[in-house]
Amino acid sequence: MRNGCKVWEGPSPIDGAPIAAFAVGLKKDSRNGKTGPMVQLFIMRTDVNPLEALTTGDDRSVCGDCPRRPLLAHVREAMGLKLPCYASKGLPGLAALAVWKAYHADPVTPLQTVRRYTDGKQWRNGAYGDPALVPIEVLRALGADGDGHTGYTGQWREPRAQAYRGIFMASVYSVAEAVEAWAMGWRTFRSGGPAAPIKGKEFGCPAPGSSGGGSG
Repeated sequence: MRNGCKVWEGPSPIDGAPIAAFAVGLKKDSRNGKTGPMVQLFIMRTDVNPLEALTTGDDRSVCGDCPRRPLLAHVREAMGLKLPCYASKGLPGLAALAVWKAYHADPVTPLQTVRRYTDGKQWRNGAYGDPALVPIEVLRALGADGDGHTGYTGQWREPRAQAYRGIFMASVYSVAEAVEAWAMGWRTFRSGGPAAPIKGKEFGCPAPGSSGGGSG
Protein backbone atom coordinates (compact mmCIF):
# COMPACT_ATOMS: atom_id res chain seq x y z
CA MET A 1 0.00 0.00 0.00
CA ARG A 2 1.29 3.42 -0.95
CA ASN A 3 0.45 6.58 0.98
CA GLY A 4 -2.59 7.19 -1.23
CA CYS A 5 -4.93 5.36 -3.56
CA LYS A 6 -8.11 5.59 -5.59
CA VAL A 7 -11.06 4.50 -3.44
CA TRP A 8 -13.96 5.03 -5.85
CA GLU A 9 -14.64 6.05 -9.43
CA GLY A 10 -17.79 6.60 -11.44
CA PRO A 11 -19.83 9.21 -13.29
CA SER A 12 -20.32 12.63 -11.75
CA PRO A 13 -23.89 13.05 -10.43
CA ILE A 14 -23.68 16.59 -11.81
CA ASP A 15 -22.83 16.03 -15.47
CA GLY A 16 -21.88 12.39 -15.94
CA ALA A 17 -18.17 13.07 -16.46
CA PRO A 18 -15.66 10.49 -15.13
CA ILE A 19 -14.60 11.32 -11.58
CA ALA A 20 -12.87 9.52 -8.74
CA ALA A 21 -12.13 9.86 -5.03
CA PHE A 22 -8.58 9.52 -3.74
CA ALA A 23 -7.53 8.98 -0.12
CA VAL A 24 -4.12 10.32 0.90
CA GLY A 25 -2.36 10.00 4.25
CA LEU A 26 -2.73 6.27 4.73
CA LYS A 27 0.86 5.72 5.87
CA LYS A 28 2.19 9.23 6.46
CA ASP A 29 0.41 12.00 8.32
CA SER A 30 -0.59 15.06 6.34
CA ARG A 31 1.73 18.06 6.64
CA ASN A 32 -1.23 20.43 6.48
CA GLY A 33 -0.80 22.56 9.59
CA LYS A 34 -4.41 23.75 9.51
CA THR A 35 -6.05 20.33 9.49
CA GLY A 36 -3.45 18.25 11.27
CA PRO A 37 -2.84 14.53 10.61
CA MET A 38 -6.12 13.73 8.85
CA VAL A 39 -6.65 11.44 5.87
CA GLN A 40 -7.31 13.77 2.94
CA LEU A 41 -10.08 12.87 0.47
CA PHE A 42 -9.75 14.43 -2.98
CA ILE A 43 -12.55 14.26 -5.57
CA MET A 44 -11.33 14.98 -9.11
CA ARG A 45 -11.94 14.33 -12.78
CA THR A 46 -9.94 11.34 -13.98
CA ASP A 47 -9.58 12.56 -17.56
CA VAL A 48 -8.23 16.06 -16.91
CA ASN A 49 -5.84 17.26 -14.21
CA PRO A 50 -7.34 19.47 -11.49
CA LEU A 51 -5.46 22.67 -12.31
CA GLU A 52 -6.42 22.41 -15.98
CA ALA A 53 -10.01 21.72 -14.94
CA LEU A 54 -10.06 24.96 -12.96
CA THR A 55 -9.16 26.95 -16.08
CA THR A 56 -11.44 25.14 -18.55
CA GLY A 57 -14.53 24.87 -16.36
CA ASP A 58 -14.31 21.08 -16.16
CA ASP A 59 -14.10 21.48 -12.38
CA ARG A 60 -17.90 21.81 -12.42
CA SER A 61 -18.06 18.00 -12.50
CA VAL A 62 -16.69 17.87 -8.94
CA CYS A 63 -17.53 21.34 -7.62
CA GLY A 64 -20.96 22.05 -9.07
CA ASP A 65 -21.87 25.72 -9.25
CA CYS A 66 -19.78 26.79 -6.27
CA PRO A 67 -19.16 30.55 -6.60
CA ARG A 68 -15.55 30.04 -5.50
CA ARG A 69 -14.74 28.37 -8.83
CA PRO A 70 -12.18 30.49 -10.70
CA LEU A 71 -14.38 30.94 -13.78
CA LEU A 72 -17.26 32.30 -11.71
CA ALA A 73 -15.61 35.57 -10.77
CA HIS A 74 -18.67 37.49 -11.96
CA VAL A 75 -20.86 35.47 -9.60
CA ARG A 76 -18.48 36.06 -6.68
CA GLU A 77 -18.43 39.79 -7.39
CA ALA A 78 -22.23 39.94 -7.41
CA MET A 79 -22.28 38.10 -4.07
CA GLY A 80 -19.60 40.32 -2.53
CA LEU A 81 -17.09 37.47 -2.22
CA LYS A 82 -13.45 38.39 -2.73
CA LEU A 83 -11.43 35.23 -3.21
CA PRO A 84 -11.66 32.14 -5.43
CA CYS A 85 -11.23 28.63 -4.07
CA TYR A 86 -8.05 28.03 -2.07
CA ALA A 87 -7.32 25.02 -4.32
CA SER A 88 -6.97 27.24 -7.38
CA LYS A 89 -3.47 28.40 -6.54
CA GLY A 90 -0.39 27.79 -4.43
CA LEU A 91 0.36 24.68 -2.42
CA PRO A 92 -3.22 23.32 -2.24
CA GLY A 93 -3.47 23.33 -6.01
CA LEU A 94 -0.07 21.71 -6.39
CA ALA A 95 -1.04 19.07 -3.81
CA ALA A 96 -4.17 18.22 -5.80
CA LEU A 97 -2.14 17.98 -8.99
CA ALA A 98 0.42 15.70 -7.32
CA VAL A 99 -2.36 13.39 -6.09
CA TRP A 100 -3.93 13.28 -9.56
CA LYS A 101 -0.62 12.48 -11.24
CA ALA A 102 0.16 9.72 -8.74
CA TYR A 103 -3.16 7.89 -8.67
CA HIS A 104 -5.62 8.90 -11.43
CA ALA A 105 -4.76 5.92 -13.66
CA ASP A 106 -4.73 3.37 -10.84
CA PRO A 107 -7.46 0.77 -10.33
CA VAL A 108 -9.76 1.22 -7.34
CA THR A 109 -8.29 -0.25 -4.15
CA PRO A 110 -10.72 -2.51 -2.24
CA LEU A 111 -12.30 -0.54 0.57
CA GLN A 112 -11.56 -3.21 3.17
CA THR A 113 -7.87 -2.88 2.32
CA VAL A 114 -7.95 0.90 2.72
CA ARG A 115 -9.79 0.57 6.02
CA ARG A 116 -6.86 -1.33 7.52
CA TYR A 117 -4.83 1.86 7.24
CA THR A 118 -7.52 4.34 8.27
CA ASP A 119 -9.08 2.82 11.38
CA GLY A 120 -8.83 5.34 14.18
CA LYS A 121 -7.92 8.21 11.85
CA GLN A 122 -9.91 11.35 11.19
CA TRP A 123 -10.90 12.38 7.67
CA ARG A 124 -10.87 15.65 5.81
CA ASN A 125 -13.51 15.04 3.16
CA GLY A 126 -13.04 17.40 0.26
CA ALA A 127 -9.43 18.56 0.16
CA TYR A 128 -10.46 19.17 -3.44
CA GLY A 129 -13.97 18.67 -4.81
CA ASP A 130 -17.36 18.14 -3.17
CA PRO A 131 -17.48 15.02 -0.98
CA ALA A 132 -21.25 14.60 -1.37
CA LEU A 133 -20.56 13.35 -4.90
CA VAL A 134 -18.99 10.18 -3.47
CA PRO A 135 -21.54 7.42 -2.72
CA ILE A 136 -22.45 7.49 0.94
CA GLU A 137 -21.87 3.75 1.30
CA VAL A 138 -18.25 4.27 0.19
CA LEU A 139 -17.70 6.97 2.80
CA ARG A 140 -19.16 4.78 5.53
CA ALA A 141 -17.13 1.75 4.46
CA LEU A 142 -13.98 3.87 4.72
CA GLY A 143 -14.93 5.27 8.13
CA ALA A 144 -14.86 8.77 6.63
CA ASP A 145 -18.03 9.61 8.56
CA GLY A 146 -16.48 8.81 11.94
CA ASP A 147 -15.66 11.01 14.92
CA GLY A 148 -13.66 14.11 14.10
CA HIS A 149 -14.27 14.07 10.35
CA THR A 150 -14.86 17.30 8.40
CA GLY A 151 -16.71 17.95 5.16
CA TYR A 152 -18.73 20.69 3.47
CA THR A 153 -21.03 20.42 0.47
CA GLY A 154 -22.46 22.92 -1.97
CA GLN A 155 -24.94 20.28 -3.12
CA TRP A 156 -27.20 20.75 -0.10
CA ARG A 157 -30.26 21.83 -2.08
CA GLU A 158 -30.14 18.73 -4.31
CA PRO A 159 -32.53 15.88 -3.42
CA ARG A 160 -29.73 13.36 -3.92
CA ALA A 161 -27.62 15.10 -1.25
CA GLN A 162 -30.12 14.95 1.60
CA ALA A 163 -28.73 11.63 2.83
CA TYR A 164 -25.47 13.44 3.67
CA ARG A 165 -27.04 15.87 6.17
CA GLY A 166 -25.78 13.87 9.14
CA ILE A 167 -22.24 13.70 7.75
CA PHE A 168 -21.43 17.04 6.12
CA MET A 169 -22.25 20.68 6.66
CA ALA A 170 -23.94 22.80 4.03
CA SER A 171 -21.60 25.38 2.51
CA VAL A 172 -23.49 28.69 2.42
CA TYR A 173 -22.59 32.31 1.67
CA SER A 174 -25.25 34.41 3.36
CA VAL A 175 -27.46 34.43 6.43
CA ALA A 176 -30.48 33.84 4.16
CA GLU A 177 -28.87 30.71 2.74
CA ALA A 178 -27.96 29.55 6.24
CA VAL A 179 -31.56 29.94 7.41
CA GLU A 180 -32.76 28.03 4.34
CA ALA A 181 -30.32 25.21 5.03
CA TRP A 182 -31.23 25.08 8.74
CA ALA A 183 -34.89 24.66 7.77
CA MET A 184 -33.87 21.64 5.69
CA GLY A 185 -32.04 20.09 8.64
CA TRP A 186 -28.47 20.99 7.68
CA ARG A 187 -25.73 22.30 9.88
CA THR A 188 -23.95 25.07 8.00
CA PHE A 189 -20.57 26.58 7.29
CA ARG A 190 -20.81 30.15 6.03
CA SER A 191 -17.91 31.77 4.21
CA GLY A 192 -18.50 35.42 3.45
CA GLY A 193 -15.29 37.27 4.22
CA PRO A 194 -14.54 39.85 6.93
CA ALA A 195 -17.84 41.64 6.32
CA ALA A 196 -19.86 38.56 7.31
CA PRO A 197 -20.46 38.74 11.08
CA ILE A 198 -21.51 35.67 13.01
CA LYS A 199 -25.28 35.42 13.41
CA GLY A 200 -27.74 33.50 15.59
CA LYS A 201 -26.73 29.89 16.18
CA GLU A 202 -23.44 30.23 14.26
CA PHE A 203 -19.98 30.15 15.78
CA GLY A 204 -16.65 31.30 14.41
CA CYS A 205 -14.25 28.94 12.70
CA PRO A 206 -11.31 28.29 15.08
CA ALA A 207 -8.71 28.20 12.28
CA PRO A 208 -6.40 31.25 12.36
CA GLY A 209 -7.21 33.72 9.61
CA SER A 210 -10.53 32.11 8.74
CA SER A 211 -13.50 34.29 7.79
CA GLY A 212 -16.08 31.52 8.06
CA GLY A 213 -18.61 30.49 10.64
CA GLY A 214 -20.43 27.26 11.36
CA SER A 215 -23.61 26.14 13.06
CA GLY A 216 -23.76 23.32 15.53
